[in-house]
Amino acid sequence: MIPPVNNGLFVASDSFVIQLIGAGPWTITIQSNAPWIAYYQGGAWHAHEPVGGIFSFVIEAAKDLDLPIILGDLDPTLPVELSSFTAVLTADLQVNIAWIVETETDHSGYNVLRNETDVLASALRINSNLLDEGSLNGTQISYQFLDDEVLRGATYYYWLESVALNGESEHFGPLKVTIKADGDDPIPEIPLETKLFSAFPNPFNPNTNLRYSMKEAGEARIDIFNVKGQLLKTFKQNHEQAGYYQVSWDGRDVNGHQVSTGVYFYRMSSGKYSHTKKMVLSK
Repeated sequence: MIPPVNNGLFVASDSFVIQLIGAGPWTITIQSNAPWIAYYQGGAWHAHEPVGGIFSFVIEAAKDLDLPIILGDLDPTLPVELSSFTAVLTADLQVNIAWIVETETDHSGYNVLRNETDVLASALRINSNLLDEGSLNGTQISYQFLDDEVLRGATYYYWLESVALNGESEHFGPLKVTIKADGDDPIPEIPLETKLFSAFPNPFNPNTNLRYSMKEAGEARIDIFNVKGQLLKTFKQNHEQAGYYQVSWDGRDVNGHQVSTGVYFYRMSSGKYSHTKKMVLSK
């Protein structure tokens, strides 16, 4: 019997049970083209990515064991499907970090990490308590966090850490924000036009930031297409003021499936404005 997984978007491409006889440890090696594999032990799923098409892991056990195995396109242990992640400089030179999720299952909360370089390993958590209270809007849940401890002239990189009940975590980002340094006027520069900018980084793997400006309040829509013109994912953002914005795309479609390497197009639409640019998901 295969136990249920946390990620409601996960669809197994294959599943089976390995019978381990005798005393461990056992080294399990499986060859597969699947992006993810997971085994169930100790009441929880444990996920792994392949190395050269080979999954290899060690099972510690003192007696016979039935080991459920599943393979698929997503990490089945992740409880969150992120729809949007933005970091915006406010009028009083603070940074508003906001994110929207589609699903949350067996989820504990979020942390916001910050660094002055784009290195996650040395980033520090800037929220004092785990962020676990969002606003329900239809089927989506919205969160925000205000970073009010920033310095003029500094550049910051932000990550969002999603923490599951079992303690496992996933990181999104980084998003880059530069604080205005010139003059004493606390009002940041207001964009003179609504415009779509180049993705950063580009080429990318696995995440890129789709950046744009809004010359006035309104709705912005970002659509992502493959080379066949098929719509893969849509971001919709309602902005209450003019400013510079960005959303983070993790290379997954609307169903949470990882897309293949290659060329993709992203189009911004806001009012009468519409513009399309190209980005490349590299190996």
